[in-house]
Amino acid sequence: MFRLRILVLCCGFFCLPITALAGGGNAVCEEPNVMVLLDYSGSMQDNGKWTTAVSAVNQLTNIFGSTMRIGLTLFPFGGDCSVNGSNTVFPCQINSAVPISSILSTLYPDGGTPMGPGLRQVEQYYNNLNDRDRRSFVVLVTDGEPTCRTNCGDARNAAQALFNNEIPVFVIGFGRGTDTQCNNSIAAAGGTQMSLSATAGPELYEQLEAVFNRAKEEVCDAKDNDCDGLVDEGVGERPCDTACGQGVERCVSGRYTMCAPVDPEMESCNNEDDDCDGKVDEDTSLPCTTVSGQPGDQLCINGMYEENCTPQDPSREEVCDGVDNNGNGDVDENTERTCTNDCHEGREICINGNYECFAAETGDEICNGIDDDCDGKTDEGEPCIAAESCFEGSCLRACVASECSDGFRCETDNFCYALPCDPACEGDEVCIQQRCELPCIIDSDCQTGQTCGGGYCQGNPSATTNPSGTMTDAGLPVNVSAGADASMFQPVFNDAGTEGSATPSGFQCTTSRSETNLHWTLLSLLCLVGFTRRKPA
Repeated sequence: MFRLRILVLCCGFFCLPITALAGGGNAVCEEPNVMVLLDYSGSMQDNGKWTTAVSAVNQLTNIFGSTMRIGLTLFPFGGDCSVNGSNTVFPCQINSAVPISSILSTLYPDGGTPMGPGLRQVEQYYNNLNDRDRRSFVVLVTDGEPTCRTNCGDARNAAQALFNNEIPVFVIGFGRGTDTQCNNSIAAAGGTQMSLSATAGPELYEQLEAVFNRAKEEVCDAKDNDCDGLVDEGVGERPCDTACGQGVERCVSGRYTMCAPVDPEMESCNNEDDDCDGKVDEDTSLPCTTVSGQPGDQLCINGMYEENCTPQDPSREEVCDGVDNNGNGDVDENTERTCTNDCHEGREICINGNYECFAAETGDEICNGIDDDCDGKTDEGEPCIAAESCFEGSCLRACVASECSDGFRCETDNFCYALPCDPACEGDEVCIQQRCELPCIIDSDCQTGQTCGGGYCQGNPSATTNPSGTMTDAGLPVNVSAGADASMFQPVFNDAGTEGSATPSGFQCTTSRSETNLHWTLLSLLCLVGFTRRKPA
């Protein structure tokens, strides 16, 4: 817990507090401790310095004594250079003006200037006081340099020890014979940067008044420092620097926030702290809908969005377990997923609460644009029957008298090529029989309202019902329920080796392409024979 205390270092006659962050506390008036360490050496008799200093201290304790706990510590008297508890002639208390004035009226300066021992006595006093949660200040007023077999380094070390305990040390050099260089080094060690100076009574009074006002200054500590009934009011922002440029720290609940940029950028998913708040990619998730229709988030992980949609409520996410997890009356709906069989991708369908993978088996290579034998090559060898040529996954038939069937055209190599789609297909679509089709593996690869069947998305994207023969949301034909038995549900593959619509036994969903190819071949041969016979001898 931070706290703010003031060490008053008086050179001759002046005390100035410093502020520091304080910890949280109740919204009550907090009177700070201010200990005045006053030089009581013989040189204070010169030029009326002692009388001037006593007058300034008396006036200020009378003004501030009801709202501050002011105490008084003196240097030793006569030739005695030892400083002990007896030198603290009055402890830090409220309403101390009268007793302090009475003590000072009976004293006459005569002694040395043991600055270091005097500061250590103040430190010992605060340690014994056991009031660490209260802000404390010490002001040293002196008119000379350290004596009594002590030096400036000794005083500097004592001031550093006080500041390490969050008790700042202020040094005021009073008069014309002060050692400014030594005083500055003591002030710097005490956390107040530079010493203050005063050559006459009015200057000393102004310096001491500034110190006492600073002791009651409102700071960010969740306490009523100035005793006006308000907490942390008027505590401004502190300027700071961030990787995004100039920033500010704001007082919130008695503590300053982290340095925040004045005009930060919006955080984006890029693995960087765009808004300079010490966090990376926070609040960048995108809303999405899970495969079972539940609200979710697309999370940003390591600067990239995950492909999957993470459910906001995992307990309502439908999974393949034979249970209606989301309570919509359906069981295991929208739980299909992709799977692999060797190098072939397929669809894994939930049947009776268990997944089964339906993917093409590894087999002989045919002309279909697929690596059927999983050797890393596609359509190699001679995958088409005689008189046909494999081109981009399709067996091209030879032209007959420069003619082709509907939907095809004869090119210069004398083969029939499918007519292109008009307009051309977009994105991942492919042209199949002059229609643009979107390849898919599972339903989630398609648009809303479509299902995946035969390797392509089927149905109207805006449709809400499944057409006859297409797959349901559970990855099954409309004729088959989500709890269908696997024995009646087997994949059907055409002669090209690609997967057709999976149906229960008794359904037919594909036509053998090889039979059609054979009909074309026989027809071509008959035409050639007839043409030969008609040629003149």
